[in-house]
Amino acid sequence: EYSFLFFFFIISSLTGDYLSSQILNKLLSSKVAIFLGISLVFAIILLTLIKKRGGTNKFFVSLNEAIKLSKARKNIFLFALVITFVNLLATFYGDKLLFKSIGYNIPYPFVIFSSSFASLASFLSPLPGGIGIRELANGYFYKVYYNIGEIAIIIILIRRIINYLSLMILFLFEKMLSPTFINYKKILH
Repeated sequence: EYSFLFFFFIISSLTGDYLSSQILNKLLSSKVAIFLGISLVFAIILLTLIKKRGGTNKFFVSLNEAIKLSKARKNIFLFALVITFVNLLATFYGDKLLFKSIGYNIPYPFVIFSSSFASLASFLSPLPGGIGIRELANGYFYKVYYNIGEIAIIIILIRRIINYLSLMILFLFEKMLSPTFINYKKILH
């Protein structure tokens, strides 16, 4: 997923010219760059602590096993890549529709640019799902380019709520359709 996010970030930034020298200089000299630098230092310290406890060795063994399994089942791996590609494009389009629903017609390449960067930056977050960093990164880009940073943060929160609600609904459907929930003997008689 992160390789596709990086691919989308590069393509959208080149096609939309979103990383002009003026914006890039502003980004690198801002508080966001300082925050990302501190997050990177925190991530390095965290990895060092995990390494001292022997956790990284387990990580690399698991990673090696995953690579071997992926090589053995290339068809499933390619299918998963296609699903990831389509899912990311649909997610970005959903973000565009959320902005459009409240009256902001944001270009699709910019939505891809901002969302992919926020997802890549959220990898540095110590919290699950990139909570905090994703909102800051998206809010920053929308503030710089469209002066709607607060709206972007609200859109991310709305999307998180939609994601969590849909996961809860899927979980409930699975539980309702499980054999332990349904008494098949009563249905068949």
